[in-house]
Amino acid sequence: MNAPLTQPGVNVVAGEYLLAVQGAMCARPRLIQFLRGNRGKSILIAGPDSGGANSREVTVVPVADERGLRNFAWIESNRRKVDQ
Repeated sequence: MNAPLTQPGVNVVAGEYLLAVQGAMCARPRLIQFLRGNRGKSILIAGPDSGGANSREVTVVPVADERGLRNFAWIESNRRKVDQ
C-alpha cells in the first residue's frame, strides 16, 4: 500500500505545509473535515514549502483507512532498528 503523498509526481516532503484542500483554506484541527468523504477520489491540495515560498498544488487520492500505512511504517521502523 502506498501513501497518497508518496505517489509519483506528488513530491511532498516532511516540512511542507498544507494550506488548502479543494481550494478551501484549512486549519489543522479541522483537516479531517476537508478529507472526509473524498476517499478514493482525486482532490487538489496546496501549500508552500517549509520556507513559506514556492506555493504549489498537487492532486492526491486519500486512502479509506490508514491502518495499513501505519502498520507498514511500524514494520519498516523495526527493520531499520534490526539493521542498525
